[in-house]
Amino acid sequence: MTRPDILYGLEIPYDKPVEELVQLTKDKPPSCWNAYTALAYNTSDRAIDALDSMLTNPDWTHVRSAIEAIGKNSNGLKLENKLIDLLGNSNKFIVTAAIKALSNLKSQKAHDKIKALILFENLEIRQAAIEGLSNIWQLSDFDFLLDLGKHITNDTITKTIGFVLVEHVDKSNWKSFFNNYSKDTITRHREWSLCFANEFSSDRTLIEPFILDKDGHIRKKAKQFMETTKSA
Repeated sequence: MTRPDILYGLEIPYDKPVEELVQLTKDKPPSCWNAYTALAYNTSDRAIDALDSMLTNPDWTHVRSAIEAIGKNSNGLKLENKLIDLLGNSNKFIVTAAIKALSNLKSQKAHDKIKALILFENLEIRQAAIEGLSNIWQLSDFDFLLDLGKHITNDTITKTIGFVLVEHVDKSNWKSFFNNYSKDTITRHREWSLCFANEFSSDRTLIEPFILDKDGHIRKKAKQFMETTKSA
């Protein structure tokens, strides 16, 4: 993870001791947010303990910043249980921050609870949960998301599911992706299907239909794949 040097036009105070950084989190924005960033990259026990204490701040924006910092901190898993508890918070911004933090920390312990949030009513929470699942992936998640995608009408969620599935396509499941998305209305889904057919299969009849695709880029790519096969 690349450590930023400047945010909001200000240098991040990495050189400050933890105690001073804690005081800086009480300053007005954007100074306070940079202090959280400095704590995120501080590997000391004092830093993670300080972030722990900030989870009880009555201002949810500061709780969110503390969660984000914990998710980036090398000692963040020490607060794994507390982050999991925050998945049940009534504030959607705190929940989405907790999802992202636990995903960044690759918390397998949080897998089932994050997966359950995919069925939540709030769009932002659903999207964050789908994206968050990618870092804590289990084999059964592929079929779960593939099936879920068949019943979703929201384009944002549909595209998010597609992006996450693509990250986990391999020779064992590419055909399931292909069968589901090769004729999809979303262009990139058809293009991915085409690319997977070319990568994982020698059956050119799977590629031929894409030569007539309504998208010119896909038609061009399909023709290139067919010509490559002929010259091989």
